[in-house]
Amino acid sequence: RMFEELTEYMKKHGDCLVPQKYEVNPKLGRWVSNQRYQYQNKRKGKTTRMTEERIHKLEEIGFVWDASDNNAMKNGEGWMRML
Repeated sequence: RMFEELTEYMKKHGDCLVPQKYEVNPKLGRWVSNQRYQYQNKRKGKTTRMTEERIHKLEEIGFVWDASDNNAMKNGEGWMRML
């Protein structure tokens, strides 16, 4: 269910950068944040519920695992458009 909500968000906004405290859908914001957290733990070799199948499914729709890097780039692009 949350994956479908993320897909709808992506169609509307053009990305999967759901804010952690997304007022329109707080549950989606928490879910996306948890996916990133689970992914980071998996990369560190920790036990996690994140599966390779879920990673692949999220990456297929353009999921960003490190939103801080992409947000910086996105904000930079926004400033460039303002100039």
